[in-house]
Amino acid sequence: MLPLDILRAELSTDPLARGYAAMSSAEAAASLRAVDTEAWEPVPVEQVKAWAVRQMTPGGQFLLKALKLAAADDQHPASGLADTLLEAVGVNMPAWRMDDAQNVSLMAAAVTAGFLTLEQIDALRALGRRTMSRAAALGLDESFVVAAVITRARNG
Repeated sequence: MLPLDILRAELSTDPLARGYAAMSSAEAAASLRAVDTEAWEPVPVEQVKAWAVRQMTPGGQFLLKALKLAAADDQHPASGLADTLLEAVGVNMPAWRMDDAQNVSLMAAAVTAGFLTLEQIDALRALGRRTMSRAAALGLDESFVVAAVITRARNG
């Protein structure tokens, strides 16, 4: 999609109910450039690994060591979970999505199993949370989002 088409769609559908229709072109441009939109960005797996290395379990054991011990013990109730978590961190993938439902479920299971606390999960997920302008979230260069361009997008 071309930038003008993206802008036109945003203004006409107003998916976040920002109220573009009632705004002047200058107000709509300012709203789109305001840094007030929360968005999720992938977190490089190396950053996730670095975070994991520094974590302790609620029981006082290093997280990765606790996961390795649990994964190696077929009798441990969280053996499968520990193995899955180790695989997820060890897999050669470029990044983790902290908003992905499966990843969130794995994190919740890690809390239930006693590997992590809710506070640790919040800190981990925060690595992928960013506040940005709506224009940036849409992939638009903020220098493009000016009143004259808004007027052009509105006039079709």
